[in-house]
Amino acid sequence: MSTVQLFAGSDHYKKIARGAVVTIGNFDGVHLGHQELLKSVIECAQRKKISSCVFTFEPSPRTLLSKKNKSKRIGRWADKIKWLEKLGIEQIILEPFSIAFAQHSAEWFVEEILIKRLKTQVLFVGHDFRFGRARSGDVLLIKRLAPHIQVHQLSAFKIQDQIVSSSLIRELISKGEVSRVAELLGRPHMVHGVVVGGDQRGRKIGFPTANIESDTEILPAAGVYLVSVSVNYGELYWGMANLGIQPTFGENKFRVEVNIFDFDKSIYGADINIYFLEYMRSEQYFASVEQLKNQLSEDEKKARQTLQKYKLSKSIK
Repeated sequence: MSTVQLFAGSDHYKKIARGAVVTIGNFDGVHLGHQELLKSVIECAQRKKISSCVFTFEPSPRTLLSKKNKSKRIGRWADKIKWLEKLGIEQIILEPFSIAFAQHSAEWFVEEILIKRLKTQVLFVGHDFRFGRARSGDVLLIKRLAPHIQVHQLSAFKIQDQIVSSSLIRELISKGEVSRVAELLGRPHMVHGVVVGGDQRGRKIGFPTANIESDTEILPAAGVYLVSVSVNYGELYWGMANLGIQPTFGENKFRVEVNIFDFDKSIYGADINIYFLEYMRSEQYFASVEQLKNQLSEDEKKARQTLQKYKLSKSIK
């Protein structure tokens, strides 16, 4: 797999543009619907012996323009690059998005971006693709203004009669429905963070936890989860993650903690990725530490029984 080429805007890309198979979108989460579209782009580029190219914006137009729907990202920008590269995309254009850019007409976008800067030969877009000021542009406009560009608009991708979308996945994550999320993403939802110092309560009761300071925007709902964990992007381990405010100890700050099974190393400051496999139970208040300890023992027993159906491998990432 060759390393993907990154371009900080189409102005930089046009200097090397030789014609490509292009797709345009936010691709937050790079879910199975996105992957279906991207595979079509890659296969077409391979047939034509030209580059496959993703054109995306930073920040996302919805984040900047919507007053009500300030949607959080499913994955970090670095994760999106990794997922796109893993699929086989060769070029990614990160177009700076601003209020000024949003004022450009759909006609300007076709003539300046698609034709002049990208030298687009083939364009693949999703079922709900719109562009330009007030989302006024569609595939019919592209075909009229640029008849030399082959345009393919794919139908909505569905699983169990439900359209797979980033907004649906965000909603499911926030509800803690991580098993369903994994079905729609094609992989478990991942939370990234750095291990920071904690209060050592878990270690004192026999369940040491790594306390995570996360930079992932969407965290699952409070509760206990079966997870797999990688430390410094290395070997995978099983574990249980607890998300919540620790009501037994009178806390009110939302925390992310993970108990890594069969692991006893000091990992303060380490990068950690937590892959959420299954929701186990809600966060609970316990009248005593002993009751909490007994419940954690039951949680671990259940987790170890459940994880037998999973194959611990790099494919889980």
